[in-house]
Amino acid sequence: MPDIADVVAFLCSRAAAWLTGLVVQADGGTHLLGVPDFLDTTSLPRRGSTA
Repeated sequence: MPDIADVVAFLCSRAAAWLTGLVVQADGGTHLLGVPDFLDTTSLPRRGSTA
């Protein structure tokens, strides 16, 4: 959990004042290994879709 705490501390600091619309991946570097993100819902079919 230290990576989560670091991200929260940064986002609460003045240094993050200009960040807007940013998605921060705090997963311990797992995304760098190419491991699929199981929480990514952008590729799921939409409700009511027939595809």
